[in-house]
Amino acid sequence: MTEPGLEDVPLDQLNSQSTFDVPETIAAAPDDDADAPLDKRLVSAKPPTRRDAYKEVAALFEGGNAASFEEHGAGLKKALEDKAPLCHEAALDAACAFAAHAPEEIVKDVAGYGARLEPVTAQPHT
Repeated sequence: MTEPGLEDVPLDQLNSQSTFDVPETIAAAPDDDADAPLDKRLVSAKPPTRRDAYKEVAALFEGGNAASFEEHGAGLKKALEDKAPLCHEAALDAACAFAAHAPEEIVKDVAGYGARLEPVTAQPHT
């Protein structure tokens, strides 16, 4: 008697533990930077890590964390210049949160206007 061919065996009777079992999806590699300090994640080589760090900074700004304005405000220019499209929205959200919630003096310093702006008084035309 001959053995039935593979095509003749019902699928439910096939050995499901064959050497050719491959998962349908591949698990994502663990993000090595996820546990790094925020300062290191802001300059990570991985765009998803930077994006998540920018979101965290935006949340700090929105929460009114006074120390975060001085600590992370200066890095906003670099965040807004990020070349990775994945990071653009998060960087813009962080900048908007900074502008909306930071004290005016810190916003001027970060924007580079603190030393250059002088009070302007109205002069009548003669």
